Amino acid sequence: MLFNKHSESKQRFGIRKLTIGVSSVLLSTLFLTVNNGQKVNAATGNTVTNAGNNNIETDNESVTKENENQTKQTDNATTEVTNTSNEKQATEVEDKNANATTDDSTKVDDAKVAEDKAPDSNDQKSAKGKATSSDTEKQSDKTKADNKLAKLAVNKLAKLAVNKLTVAADDSTPVLSQSSENGDMNLSISLPELSNKDYIPQTIKLDATYVNPGDKIVIKVKRGSAYGFDKENFPIGTVKESDQGDYRIFELDINTTAKFEYKITAKRNNNYGWQPSPMEDTGVTTKDIQWSINGEDQAPLSFKQTIIPELTADGVSLAKATGDKNTDFTEVAPNEDYNFVYVMAENDGLVHDGSYEAGIVNSAVNYGTTITIPVPENFLLNQKASDKANKERGLTGFTMTQDGMGKDVIITVPKGQSAQGWNSGGRYYTLTGKFVYDQIPEEPTTVTAKGDSVIDQIYTSDGQRITAKGKPFSVTISGKKGRPASGPLSPSVSGAISNNQLLLDSNPNNDPVVVNWFGYSNDYDDIENAKIKLDLADGLYVTGIKTPKDLGTVYNNIGNIQSYTYEMTLELLRN
Repeated sequence: MLFNKHSESKQRFGIRKLTIGVSSVLLSTLFLTVNNGQKVNAATGNTVTNAGNNNIETDNESVTKENENQTKQTDNATTEVTNTSNEKQATEVEDKNANATTDDSTKVDDAKVAEDKAPDSNDQKSAKGKATSSDTEKQSDKTKADNKLAKLAVNKLAKLAVNKLTVAADDSTPVLSQSSENGDMNLSISLPELSNKDYIPQTIKLDATYVNPGDKIVIKVKRGSAYGFDKENFPIGTVKESDQGDYRIFELDINTTAKFEYKITAKRNNNYGWQPSPMEDTGVTTKDIQWSINGEDQAPLSFKQTIIPELTADGVSLAKATGDKNTDFTEVAPNEDYNFVYVMAENDGLVHDGSYEAGIVNSAVNYGTTITIPVPENFLLNQKASDKANKERGLTGFTMTQDGMGKDVIITVPKGQSAQGWNSGGRYYTLTGKFVYDQIPEEPTTVTAKGDSVIDQIYTSDGQRITAKGKPFSVTISGKKGRPASGPLSPSVSGAISNNQLLLDSNPNNDPVVVNWFGYSNDYDDIENAKIKLDLADGLYVTGIKTPKDLGTVYNNIGNIQSYTYEMTLELLRN
């Protein structure tokens, strides 16, 4: 009778701790799956039982199922094999193996047990030695195969783990909703992006189906330049609001058992308010929302914020002496300095509605700006007069240069310099210069630069750029037969006493220093031999006239006047 002493022993499998951490569990599962598959093949294929080794041999495969202790027990155990000449038993063994195939494998000699007499003890030892040697070789081959399989599995799992971490670290896709681990709460946001196309706010909503007194919920929202926060009243507890680092913190303390819905609103700011120069989060940035329940962190949410400035360029225009854009005439006289302005507009890009634009580079989005202005070939920049004109208008922190007549005028505005919509005051960059002619043309001549002006601006900390083009610098030079039209000449009179009442008493110490101002506005052209006549009221005691001391400025652009003269005539009226 053929039997196996250890046929009733149970197979044991264990998980060993590997240095690769969580991958050890996955690898063990993989090995078990492979072995179980082999076991099925062995059970359905041709098998030969060797009681001395307790191995199952299949076509090209040998799988050992005993652990190390079981192997030692098998080696030390006395294996009994009973053979008989009973034809019936022999027939049963032969029938059992009648359909066996040996395509690519070799049967062990012990398969003859069913036909031959039992070998003596030496034969048994020899057979056992051969089987042990064969098993050792097979075990070595199996170990190599398993090691190769394990290496492939580890590499595959490591690659999957890296990919998973990469996906987790990729914040390009907003996360709009997260539930708590126990399922009692859900935190959600209404929009994937706070766009600069509109004023639609971001709503952060916390839904709780069950809370207890003493529960504490903390919501941390990353702050952004484009929005501020409004919070609701909280009838079932208190809300404490504070700033910590880059986050606005909302701490909800529960004082009753209830369910509730609580909302925090991130409202879009407009383009007028003060902003850092420059803002740190321009461009498209990701804002995250972290939250915790009773100190236990929950899965975070995220959304996008978009800040891209609106930038337009019109180009160079003839200006008034005050630095404002001229709308009255376009001709200039040759070889005389005129004021020109570079007309542009830029807001901080919180909302694209064209509002609160600065007439110069907007410092809130300025990480470095260069304005290149091609000029007609005979234009010469007056560097000193240009610097003075801009300084008087409060425009500092930039440079305006030209390498020579006809060369490009370059305006360079370093990072964070300039002004914003709320404090730019309608100012433009002023260029003072002239068109140089040795031979003045007979007729009016239009001169034009060869290319567009270009604003090239870096508006984010990582170097993203925005550009705008303005029309070519063009102006008409008056010829010998003509003279540019003068702008309007407007006299002005204003009183130094706001209530128009002048009280003169016996105390000379309280007399006003100035009684009235008189003047005129001439934004475009020179006036020669100007005469101003003032008729003063009877009884007004006038002791003198003061004239401007600072000549040739933007606000007092009085040309080449070197001195003033005046005379006072007192008329004695008799009854």
